[in-house]
Amino acid sequence: MRTIILLLLTLAPGLLMAQSEVCDSSFTVTTVSVSSFSATLVDSSTLVMPERKWVEVQNISSNTVFCAGEAIHATTTDGRLLAASGGAWALNADSGSYSITFSTYSPYISARTFTQNIRFYCITTATNVTGKVTLSQCK
Repeated sequence: MRTIILLLLTLAPGLLMAQSEVCDSSFTVTTVSVSSFSATLVDSSTLVMPERKWVEVQNISSNTVFCAGEAIHATTTDGRLLAASGGAWALNADSGSYSITFSTYSPYISARTFTQNIRFYCITTATNVTGKVTLSQCK
C-alpha cells in the first residue's frame, strides 16, 4: 500500500503537467471604460486579438456591470452579471468567431452562413458614472 501511495505522489506532478494549456502565446490585458447610458463594445476591432483562443472580461470598477454578446442584451438589469471589483466572464473563444446559418424554405431552399466575431458589450449599473473592465485575451 505504501508503495502505491509513494508511486502516485511521484507521478502526480507529471500527470498534472500533461494537461494542455489554453494559451500558447501572446497574452494581452486592456482596460476599457464602460458607459452607464448605453452598452459599450468592450472588444472593438482595434482591441481584438486575431486568432484568439481565450477571452475574459473582468469588472474592476466599484459598481456592478452587466455584459452580453449583443448590445441589446446588455442592460442595467439584464445580461451576464459581473460583481463589483472582480466579477469576471471567461470563455474559450477558439479562433474568435462563430457561424450563423440562415435558411429559407419558401419558395425554395437557400442557406447563407455568416462568420461573426464574438463580441462583448457591457454597461455599468451606476448612474452617471463610468465603469471600467479589463479585457484579457490570448492565442
